[in-house]
Amino acid sequence: MSYSIGSTVVVRVFKGFQVGNVIDKMPTKTDVKYIVKMENGNVHENVFVDIKEADTSIDSNITTSFINSKDNG
Repeated sequence: MSYSIGSTVVVRVFKGFQVGNVIDKMPTKTDVKYIVKMENGNVHENVFVDIKEADTSIDSNITTSFINSKDNG
């Protein structure tokens, strides 16, 4: 899944989840890495999508559910 700059995403940070916005994205040889600014002001760099082994990663399933719930009220 790919996200554009300005997209709202849910990021798994260690064992919790936080909401943030994509502020930059950079292609790599095999994927895209993102820079995400969280609601609390923290900025996470080198964030990939659905990498369970990483300390921080965008969870595409929870992001989709979160966006759908916001759209439906």
